[in-house]
Amino acid sequence: MSVRSLGAQVYQVEGGTSKNPKTQIVQSEPGTQPLGWGSSIQNARLARAAQAALQRGDYGQALAYARRAAQSAPNDSQLWFLLGYAARLDGNYPLSVSAYDHGLRLAPSSAEGRSGLAQDYSLMGQDQEAERLLQQAVSAQPNRRSDVVLLGSIYVRTKDYEHAKLWLLKAETLRPGARSELLLAICYQHTGQMDLANRYLEMARQKAPNNPDVERSLAGYYSEVGNYADAIRALMSIQNPKPDVIAELAYTYELDGKSEESARIYRQAADKEPKNFDLQIAAAQAEVAAGSIDNAVQILNRATKLKPNSYRVHAVKGEIAQLQGRDEEAVQEYVAALAVLPHIAFEGPLYGIQLHMNLVALYKNLEEPEAASHELAIAQAQIGKVNVSNFDQEKYLRLKSLIELNAGLYDQALADVNRALAADTHNRDNLQLKGDILMKLGRSEDAMTAYREVLASDPTNRFALISMGYACRAAGRDRDAEMYFRRLAKAYPASAAPYLALGDLYTAHKDYTRAEQAYAKGYELNSKNPLIVAGGLNAAVESHDMPLGGVWMKRVTGKMSQERYVLREEERYLSFEGDYLKSAEVGEDAIRKLPHDRDVVVYLGYDLLHLGRYNALQTLTQKYLNVLPKEPDIPLLEGYVDKQQGHRRQALKDFTEVIRRDPSVVTAYVNRGFILNDLKQPKLAAASFELAIEKQPRDSEAHLGLAYAELDLNQPEAAIHQARLSERTEGETRDYHVILA
Repeated sequence: MSVRSLGAQVYQVEGGTSKNPKTQIVQSEPGTQPLGWGSSIQNARLARAAQAALQRGDYGQALAYARRAAQSAPNDSQLWFLLGYAARLDGNYPLSVSAYDHGLRLAPSSAEGRSGLAQDYSLMGQDQEAERLLQQAVSAQPNRRSDVVLLGSIYVRTKDYEHAKLWLLKAETLRPGARSELLLAICYQHTGQMDLANRYLEMARQKAPNNPDVERSLAGYYSEVGNYADAIRALMSIQNPKPDVIAELAYTYELDGKSEESARIYRQAADKEPKNFDLQIAAAQAEVAAGSIDNAVQILNRATKLKPNSYRVHAVKGEIAQLQGRDEEAVQEYVAALAVLPHIAFEGPLYGIQLHMNLVALYKNLEEPEAASHELAIAQAQIGKVNVSNFDQEKYLRLKSLIELNAGLYDQALADVNRALAADTHNRDNLQLKGDILMKLGRSEDAMTAYREVLASDPTNRFALISMGYACRAAGRDRDAEMYFRRLAKAYPASAAPYLALGDLYTAHKDYTRAEQAYAKGYELNSKNPLIVAGGLNAAVESHDMPLGGVWMKRVTGKMSQERYVLREEERYLSFEGDYLKSAEVGEDAIRKLPHDRDVVVYLGYDLLHLGRYNALQTLTQKYLNVLPKEPDIPLLEGYVDKQQGHRRQALKDFTEVIRRDPSVVTAYVNRGFILNDLKQPKLAAASFELAIEKQPRDSEAHLGLAYAELDLNQPEAAIHQARLSERTEGETRDYHVILA
């Protein structure tokens, strides 16, 4: 036996609290040319409102104004370029590309339009297209310095440092600037010309000594090329950093796979600005990612005081509850988040759909298929209404793939996640999802390849580590599974998840001592996780260590007593202790929450049998005979009821059905033999007893039954022989002397 050990994977679709990991490119503002034909005073006001919103950093509002202005004057290229610029700053690159394309159809020779579109393509990683457009722009207007710098920056990112230097030096001749000098420093550093690298770096710093923007730009580019160590050093060199700089440093640590350090620094930023709601949420999420639930709760309490009914507060609470195995509470929080979710969420328009998918996973865990199907239908309907051109393709495809995975459309889900990976072959969320889909397709080796790719760039990624562990278990490679779970424990010493997984693994191997050690360590780290308590109690029952089981029973406190897996193990413990009445009471609660769980149903059945409640037992077995079509204990229990009620031929059918379901159940052969004896069919009875003895030679009841069958067959010597074999196991019994007599 094992208990469910980890909540469903949550794939990040929209990132609202971390800064955009894309390079901080020099953003060319839209031109100041007058509005074209078709514009009006109202449109001019909308354009000015959009520009004012841009200046104060309210990109969402700027986008809204710019969209209204462009839609009101569809023939004005300047308004479309304004919309493209606002959409880019708001992170909506597909919309930005669409807007610039529309403007360029109206004004094909516009250098401003080409430049803006090139910036979009650069941010989206489509460097070849960006390069083509920028070449056109600088050919038309060679003195557009910002385009020259952007062209140089693209060559830096593609590691074509020689071409980068040509364009950046040209920018320097147009007008020296810290940005171009900073990029030149990076070029010379990568080409091993350290003297020139230091020279240009110093030139940039002299133009803006101790300018945090220069250091942040440097950090951004180091992050872009995957040099997170240098990015971190650049950010740490900033004197008296503001909380937003500290948050950026925390995010860079997150990119570097150092979740605990990321959480620590996010916490510093949040502590400095305790009234900054967004920062509190970001810090709480970082603590959750690092497995520091207590710290997350503490920070989340501050956020709750600021905005008690914020959907973001409810969502983080739901994630914490889900990770701790408190699925019912997680459902309540996600439902509360959806109830107050604004039309345009901070995290983006796909966020609400993701919350519905979180509920799908939870309802499946809770064995509420109708509720899960309802949430899945909502997600399917909402994703079907999405205008794909208005969303980040990668995020859209990832969420679409997740929906298809849960709908059982595995091939389609795999195709969509592969399309998402085409945009970024190393995206960890996409690779993780691909691995999970491949596991559903039964391709565990391919799944492990995907998980390994995640771990190649992020060796301590907790989802990849635990997924690798379970994939190895599915492939029968339990030693490798143990290794991955231990890696997870080492990377996240404050997390109970690896110890829960190890406990389940050791229990499956009947290594109950090590299982107990793992569960005990997990309990030490998280005493509120019901899965750990259920696992520890399960291991104690499996090893028949009832005193240890009593220790775990005392650890069942508060709401945990109503958790379904805890109820299941309590039922089994009480049944082993012989407290059948209490076990049956707990079993009645457990079966309502786990209506298809084999152990809950079977143990309740034996409780009812011991209590002599045959009518209730008959109702139970009739209900589950076909619900659990492979479970032999259901017809076995039904046979006991029919035998007790004198329905011998029906009991014979019951015990025969047990053997059909599982030919190794010795008890079924023995009971069938006694029924055949009662039906005066000693030859068939003897054959049934002989099969039982063949499977279990020391079964005293089988020998005793065979002795009676041999008597009925007028084989007294054989009967005495079988009676004496029974005596060796059970000692002298009344039946033994009756047979001898």
